[in-house]
Amino acid sequence: MPYDRDAEILDALINDQSFKFNQKNKKVLNQGICPDCNRNSVWVKRDKPGRVYCDHQTSCGYTETTKELYPDLFENYSDRCPATPEDPRATARAYLEDRGFNSGIIVDWYDQGCMQCYGLYAPTVRIPLWGNLFEERIIDKKHVQKIGRKSNFSSKEDKTDKHWEPPGFKLEENDSCVITEGAFDAWVFYHLKHFEVADYKAVSSFGSGNLPRNLIKENAGKNILWILAYDNDEAGLKALPGHIRFIEELGERYQVMLCQPGMDWNDVYKKKDEDGHSTLTREYLNDCLWRGRVATSKEVGELAFWKWLKSKSSRLVVEFGDALWRFKMNDKTTEEFKAYHGQDSDSHFWIDPKANVTEAIKVFSGYSGTPAKISPVLPKFLYLEKDSITREQWYVFRTSFSNGSRPELISLTSSDLKSPGAFSEALKANTPGGRFTGDTVDMEILEKRWFDYGISTVRTLSFIGYDRETGIYVFTGEENPNNPNMPKDFGFYNNRMIKANKMGFITAGNLRIKSNKTSLNLCRANGKWTPDWLPLFQKVFTDNGLAAMAWWLGTLFSEQIRNEFKSWPFAEFRGKAGAGKSALLIFLWRLLGRANYEGDSPQSGSDVGSARGMAEAANFPYVLLEGDASKQFNIELLKPLTEGGILRRTGIKNRGTDTDVITFKGGLCFAHNDPIEASEAIMSRLFSLYFTRDHQISGQSDYWFRELMAMQAEDLCAWRDIALSNETTILTKFRNEFARLEVEYKSRDSSMRIRIAEFHAMVAAFANCLPIIFGTRYLTKAVLMRLEEFIWSRAVDREKRLRKDHPLVEQFWEYYEHLNVGHSAGYSQSIQTERLNHSIPDEYIAINLTEFEATCKSARLEGLRMRELKPLLKACQKHPFVATKNVKSKIKPMKPDGTSDTAYCWVFQKKPNKGKKK
Repeated sequence: MPYDRDAEILDALINDQSFKFNQKNKKVLNQGICPDCNRNSVWVKRDKPGRVYCDHQTSCGYTETTKELYPDLFENYSDRCPATPEDPRATARAYLEDRGFNSGIIVDWYDQGCMQCYGLYAPTVRIPLWGNLFEERIIDKKHVQKIGRKSNFSSKEDKTDKHWEPPGFKLEENDSCVITEGAFDAWVFYHLKHFEVADYKAVSSFGSGNLPRNLIKENAGKNILWILAYDNDEAGLKALPGHIRFIEELGERYQVMLCQPGMDWNDVYKKKDEDGHSTLTREYLNDCLWRGRVATSKEVGELAFWKWLKSKSSRLVVEFGDALWRFKMNDKTTEEFKAYHGQDSDSHFWIDPKANVTEAIKVFSGYSGTPAKISPVLPKFLYLEKDSITREQWYVFRTSFSNGSRPELISLTSSDLKSPGAFSEALKANTPGGRFTGDTVDMEILEKRWFDYGISTVRTLSFIGYDRETGIYVFTGEENPNNPNMPKDFGFYNNRMIKANKMGFITAGNLRIKSNKTSLNLCRANGKWTPDWLPLFQKVFTDNGLAAMAWWLGTLFSEQIRNEFKSWPFAEFRGKAGAGKSALLIFLWRLLGRANYEGDSPQSGSDVGSARGMAEAANFPYVLLEGDASKQFNIELLKPLTEGGILRRTGIKNRGTDTDVITFKGGLCFAHNDPIEASEAIMSRLFSLYFTRDHQISGQSDYWFRELMAMQAEDLCAWRDIALSNETTILTKFRNEFARLEVEYKSRDSSMRIRIAEFHAMVAAFANCLPIIFGTRYLTKAVLMRLEEFIWSRAVDREKRLRKDHPLVEQFWEYYEHLNVGHSAGYSQSIQTERLNHSIPDEYIAINLTEFEATCKSARLEGLRMRELKPLLKACQKHPFVATKNVKSKIKPMKPDGTSDTAYCWVFQKKPNKGKKK
């Protein structure tokens, strides 16, 4: 039974509860809820359910194709239309019919094949060529994404000067033969012939750089009209002059026919108008012939002629030879031109290959006079950049130069475009030798050309890494000295790498995005990835190295983890000098593509500088190096960063009260010699690794170390690419392993703080994800079990440390015990009295810290750092903190009315709590 796509679409629409269509009408589904205006005004034809519309086209204008609404119905043909012994071409036929082809016309032109790659068996449309050769097109989108290409040839045999042609193909005298790049494009013209839209035969050339020279030479002298219908893109346009030269040298006739940029012939043919008819009409073909004339103009005057013939404007600004030219015509030009040529329609000049174009251009030149060069720079508007936070925007242009300078991308503000003079100054400031001498009218013509036909908006980020709003990873890459024009930026989306286009941004579906962070560039992998260095890595860095790598891997997904599990732990790499902390960090950074970098020192900058450093990358580590970080700034302020807290808040210049909130989006790592001493809130958030030199073997470890560290970032950063290309797999594995390990770790010690157990279980879960990158050859089950036990030992060590008080707190209680008890004379013996404890109830200790400081000073004891001490006292283990409040004092003299005076005190319990802590 043939597959009925329309029936499936109708079924999806009827069951789509976001629309809730009325089904009573036999011709349309109507009264659906509009997602834009929320009125019951959406309708769709039952017999042609290709697009839904809102009735209120003026006030709302909502419309959407059903392919956009239900893309799954237009993909995965092998699942929906599997081939069977009775119908072995079912999958290929469904795919081709979706591309607009009539299966009766192309019935003998294809077979269904199968392509094997990466363990996949992908169904293909197989197109026979010559001999036993064939070209095949992969059908399912999922296979295209996995394999990384759309088509394949059965042999690497040279296809230069050759072509595809349909069975029974033969050229007769005076035929018109269209030459396209792909076979599907050629098939379109046989459909146009079948439906009497145009009378063309067609062949395909396998690509823009190839011309079927053998076919042209074999049919020379038959008065064939060769129509070059290559893609209207950079490669197609670049190849045209060479193809034209060959045909001219043979004395053959030719025309050039170009689609709209960004579309091929099959795209245009399968696109339908509102009545369900193809948009590839005779009128469209005529416009394509005009575009061909424009693209192949050899002189600026010729180009201006074709532009004028189409628009009949009295003034033209023409782009030619990487410069801008102005043409002015008098009011009678159109009238006199028609009178001279006696033609009712100007289109015959580009449609009719016999039209006397040379004479017409001469006449036009007489009316237009000498063109004025108004800029030696050709600025082509590309897109609008809009900052994702401040909403500032910039107009991005690609500028090419008639002086031979290398093309550049420049960003201009609205102020740079407010007048011809401002535009000229902006060109001078941003380009080598750029200027603009045009007037206001010229500027208006250019702005209409740039801005009145749809603007692509690109979301810009002030950081690199993961953009939570779109789910895209965006990275700025290093320049390639061998190919400076190659796009250097790249990203990852839906488990695949995406390279930036030549306009500098990344496209993922309907999303356009780029990073403006230019100071953090990552290198690209050189294709030499191997996991065979892992055993050497383990020898040099032991289980500490693997555990650190697990945290490093988890940080690549820290935003996703926070979104689901609220927080991601800090890391602490501590130990004696020479234990390998710095080398490990340098190596781990190379895995991410950052060469010769270890981290940032808090001593070398301000708090604002550190905050900016922390904000420059998302889902990336930020490493604070050496020194006593807790003395450089208040480490307690970093506590919210495990949850992605606020780093800075600044005002936005928009005359309002809006602020720019910069949050932490990565993972924070401390690397130093001495352990961090901080409050329980900070200490319980640390995944701590202690590095020693105990494992080092004299004469052997140095050799291993040098061999490992000789590997460069280009050799290692495929680690990053593999991880981000397996985002879904890694996160699924993490969830499963974390669910297991969280229960296991908590059950091992019921008194362990919940946060410590959870955070260490998270790191251990990512340790179990490392085989996704390295495979199981080196990371066996035994190795992973050992790693889980090692990470558990770090959790136990962390819990032990937190059951002790901070040294500063211990010193505070030593001072208190020394100073609190005094002696006064009694009738028969001395009496002990308390000097610092105001609490009347015996189960509490209440201390006024101002009195405590004064008493220490009187006793000539070294002063304590009270600013640092206060948050630590709240995490006290020996005498748990209760509150800061006014208490009735047993030290102060009684009031005249006989009641106790009060003192503002820090109140503690005399005996510690028992039970589990968060």
